[in-house]
Amino acid sequence: MVCRKGNWNRLVIGNVMMIFMQMAGSNAINYFSPKIFKSIGLGGGSTSLYATGIYGIIRLVAVLIAMYFVVDKFGRTKMLMSGSAVMAVGLWFVGSYVKVANPEESNNIGPAGYVAIAMLYIYAVGFCFSYAGIPWIYCSEIFPMNLRSIGVGSCTATHWLLNFVIARSVPYMITDIGYGTYFVFASFITVGIVWIYFFVPETKGLTLEDMDILFGSPQATSDVELGIAADSEKRKHEIDSTHVEISGASTTD
Repeated sequence: MVCRKGNWNRLVIGNVMMIFMQMAGSNAINYFSPKIFKSIGLGGGSTSLYATGIYGIIRLVAVLIAMYFVVDKFGRTKMLMSGSAVMAVGLWFVGSYVKVANPEESNNIGPAGYVAIAMLYIYAVGFCFSYAGIPWIYCSEIFPMNLRSIGVGSCTATHWLLNFVIARSVPYMITDIGYGTYFVFASFITVGIVWIYFFVPETKGLTLEDMDILFGSPQATSDVELGIAADSEKRKHEIDSTHVEISGASTTD
């Protein structure tokens, strides 16, 4: 059942979406935000912790607004692409700033450093309006009922597997490649925008039956063909009945 056309498409899209969600780098910042802010030039433990607290508050407010007021208005794919664009701009800027200014060694943050911090906050807003909640919504609504537990379970497993990879690798990435850490995540986000545009169909407002048609399920195609055939047969019967009535009336006259 999973490997049938239509079901396989959904499974691949759901799992790839979870991969891009993790490789967007949000959990890297969540887990190691003091180290991240220190790499931008925020020295002192208390200062980086304050910056981390502000980051968390911004995320909370943004995700509440996105999930309660925005997601069903603009759709899944538009929010994923627009939020990803915001995230990509933020991380490309931060990576470029760290590469050029090397603020951790110079211990001087400067005006551009504060812009980089603002970009991280803007990145957080972009994430909350895209990957923070939409992959979970998308994966919960695309699978048919008989495969929902398998499909959602597979996507969840992929999510936590990549979460483990991020948690283990990011400290080494920050130490070994520095600014390249931001470029890696920004690159995945940029590729994700292209992938969403070409391969992820919009599901806003669709029913389970619509999902089968959208993803090309053979059963859905058969059902549609049977429905069309039934409607055609019904219409043909109505036309024949009308023709008989008209013929009978003409004979009587």
